[in-house]
Amino acid sequence: MKATVVIPTYRRPGRIARAVLSALNQTCKDLEVIVVDDNGKDTEEAKETKEALSNFIKKKQITYIQNEKNSGGSFSRNQGLRIAKGD
Repeated sequence: MKATVVIPTYRRPGRIARAVLSALNQTCKDLEVIVVDDNGKDTEEAKETKEALSNFIKKKQITYIQNEKNSGGSFSRNQGLRIAKGD
């Protein structure tokens, strides 16, 4: 059984890597981590967030998606759930 963790993020590029590491270090090994960047495309925060996550993205440890504009936590969680493959 695959589990999915959806992490919405907004204006916290300095803390997002810690949240991702926490999810990846869980005892459940069949885990999918989806980070939804709610900073809006082409914003400075989005660039910093993507840079903070670049190693996770390159290693395919997470799925990273970006909202077109800031739309809130509920919208971002739903975006992650739409692409989730876990239970």
